[in-house]
Amino acid sequence: MNILEDEYKKTIQSCADTVKNFEIENSNTAHASYLIATLFGKAELEMRIFTGSLFDNVYGNAALKEAAIKFLSKSKAILKIAYQDAVSFDVIKEGNFLKDILTNLKVKGQVTIYNASTFCKNLENHFIVKDNTAFRYELDKTKRTARANFGDLDTAKNLVEIFDLITNSSEKVYPVN
Repeated sequence: MNILEDEYKKTIQSCADTVKNFEIENSNTAHASYLIATLFGKAELEMRIFTGSLFDNVYGNAALKEAAIKFLSKSKAILKIAYQDAVSFDVIKEGNFLKDILTNLKVKGQVTIYNASTFCKNLENHFIVKDNTAFRYELDKTKRTARANFGDLDTAKNLVEIFDLITNSSEKVYPVN
């Protein structure tokens, strides 16, 4: 591992451990996977993901899936996912991330998935929020740039409100009941 990568991971871990209000830039898939795994690793109750799709180049990362499964092994853990791409749930659930989570016997928490493709066709910025306290927010999906913060509670709460608006106007596709 190079020094810059090591320093980047140390910065993320330090901010996560101290709940520091510090903006962290995130500009490649390896950084995104590491950052999202850290969010899952620090989550106590709830993770919300608004995404185009759960792309394997980010969400297929073994450490990220392991962190998500560990989080969901808590009986009160909640993972909510809203996806924007106009594809069926059958396509989404075949990706490495969901396939591993939805079939893992350790998962005790609740997973809810929404198809937000008709409601949010033009929404550009995807995001992830941990426990209403930390987030990763995509600034430009074509350039793959994002920012994360583990201590900006106001922005995290605003993103939760946006996520709830999205899911309240979207089709719940999992679990089916």
